[in-house]
Amino acid sequence: MECFHWMKKKVVGKRGMMAVKLDMSKAYDRIEWDFVTGALEAMGFPVHMIHLIKRCISTVSYQILLNDDSLIFARANQKEAEVILTVLYRYQRAPGQMVNIDKSQVSFSKNLGTDTCEMVRQRLGMVSVVNHGTYLGLPVILGRSKKEVFGLVIDRVWKKIKGWKENFLSKAGKEILLKAVAQAIPNYVMSCYKLPEGICKEIESLLAKFWWGAKDGVRKMHWMSWERLSLAKCNGGMGFRGIGEFNKSLLGKQYWRLLNDENSLLARVFKGKYYPRGILSEAKVGFSPSYAWRSLLSAKEMVESGTRWRIGDGSKVRIWHDNWIPTNPGFKALSPIREIEENARVNVLIDADLGRWNTEFLNEVFNQHEAAQIASIPLSSRLREDKRIWHYEKDGEYSVKSAHHYLKDLRRKKAPGPSSCSSVDIWKKLWKVPIDSKIKNCVWRAGKNILPTRSNLLKKGISLDPNCPFCCSALVPGNTPAYFPRFFEIQIQFTALWKIWQARNLLIFQNKRIEPMVLAGDIYDRVAEFNSVFPQAQTSAKREDLLQAATVHAETVIIATDAGCFEEGFAAMGCVIRKGKDNILVAACKKDFIQISVSTAEALALKWAMKMAADLSLDNIVFFSDAQFVVDCINGCAFSADLEPIVIDCRSLLCNFNSASVLFWNRNCNSEAHHMVGVGRNLGNKTWLGVIPSLSDGPSCIRHSALLF
Repeated sequence: MECFHWMKKKVVGKRGMMAVKLDMSKAYDRIEWDFVTGALEAMGFPVHMIHLIKRCISTVSYQILLNDDSLIFARANQKEAEVILTVLYRYQRAPGQMVNIDKSQVSFSKNLGTDTCEMVRQRLGMVSVVNHGTYLGLPVILGRSKKEVFGLVIDRVWKKIKGWKENFLSKAGKEILLKAVAQAIPNYVMSCYKLPEGICKEIESLLAKFWWGAKDGVRKMHWMSWERLSLAKCNGGMGFRGIGEFNKSLLGKQYWRLLNDENSLLARVFKGKYYPRGILSEAKVGFSPSYAWRSLLSAKEMVESGTRWRIGDGSKVRIWHDNWIPTNPGFKALSPIREIEENARVNVLIDADLGRWNTEFLNEVFNQHEAAQIASIPLSSRLREDKRIWHYEKDGEYSVKSAHHYLKDLRRKKAPGPSSCSSVDIWKKLWKVPIDSKIKNCVWRAGKNILPTRSNLLKKGISLDPNCPFCCSALVPGNTPAYFPRFFEIQIQFTALWKIWQARNLLIFQNKRIEPMVLAGDIYDRVAEFNSVFPQAQTSAKREDLLQAATVHAETVIIATDAGCFEEGFAAMGCVIRKGKDNILVAACKKDFIQISVSTAEALALKWAMKMAADLSLDNIVFFSDAQFVVDCINGCAFSADLEPIVIDCRSLLCNFNSASVLFWNRNCNSEAHHMVGVGRNLGNKTWLGVIPSLSDGPSCIRHSALLF
């Protein structure tokens, strides 16, 4: 698309350019299978994949989608035309595939005269066009009216929606269709171009009309705006996509790729045209930019604000200008510039010989709070490279999903209105209740007070009988309960609300009354049927079973670790070392005045325990932790950009032992190490031999409520 834009803007110069769009004639019927196999081998495809493709194309029945259109860009003259025809002739002889010259097209840059264009066109024998229309489903040239060009996206969404029989779908069914099908239709276009705001609003309007429904072509009442519906479920919405926000998230993926792969073809094209002597993060829109470039830059601010550096040796990261402090707003240093120059790098703050932060120098350069935050950033002498990471994913890689949530959170924070952690907890619990989705949807609408009850309809100005349809008494506004009992009781309550709502509608619209005892039986039967199909797990593994599964015997050293982060601004760690199941060797605790996430503290606790085991010359060890994610990272089953320095050190320490493994067990099994965390909180760094110390009051720490990355 960038080449077409350049041709469109080329109005001066002696040398003209042309674009040839080839149309292949029934590729499957004419191509030689041996040529396909040879081409795949030459391109480096795996052998098993080549065999799979060959079996597919050589069978009697198959279905495959091929793109038979190819683009060729060249100078517009007779010599280039001859070369193109020669190459096409040789190509047709090799695989047997033929080019349909009659359906192929050629277009020219605007600086060429009519005579030259006609001469080249006749030599090629193709049709001359001003605009090739679309290529791979995308418009190749965009004019001033973007709404006209992208109107096809609206048409696709509307054609899909109008084919669904909404009267036969519950709200839960509509939710699945909207999220899985309708909202996915514009994704391909939105990953390349920024849709105009009017197009986005029109698509959202179509989706909202389907969600709320229509009768005889007349739309039903919309009880909540699409903006509020598109909030995350934990924030009281339905989790639908804001089309504009999702568009920016998809474009952010392309920007992220350019940011991290400067040698890709697209990155080199953009760099050569828009920032030949600079870097992408400092690039401007420039003169006469293409719409693809402008679309890409529309996501720049979002990506840059959510990206920070993971510190290796600090040689690439500027102290005062780059994003690198995880806990600071905007990830930038906030202390006034002093002691060191403005463009200094982070490596001047690190003691390279010891592989740790120079805390004395940090206290001279930064304020006390910021110096403590920087000193809490983990370092590794084995991980020397600074890496740009996306803050909102554990593995540090940009994802469209996390970017979309990031944008929605920004919008929610800017919007007026009350917000609290308790309301977030209520909605989270609601959607986790083990019951039918349509029942949860009904309870959600009741909780948001958007059920079409008589009192709500009266507020909308609709004239009707204000009395209760069951008992004919005056309606009394009620409140949704903000507590959640045990899961079976809440299943009954949720199902009862849904069944009563159904009974109310039957009475009003069909004049059918359901007896209370029949209704109560239906409620219980519905819950019992659901639980028989989806039984709830109630058991957890016991400590003895896990030890047996780990093949622990009398000579095995068992090391249990735990950690906690406290509101006072420090972390405490606990460790208990046993030989076999009963013989206690060492109990130890540690207290560090660092402000870190829970997962980082758990990883540091394992690293500390491994160093202790190496110092004690222990072997044949099984390390246990109740931090599943940290254990998975060390075992290579998961990845975290923030934990990577600690994980690499842990793997290196494990190499010191002849036999060592790291396993997970739950909190119930890890009570002794958790107890030592409380000891460490009160007593600091202590070690006991052959005994676990007692402590009257246990720890009160910030536990696994969330992994803070």
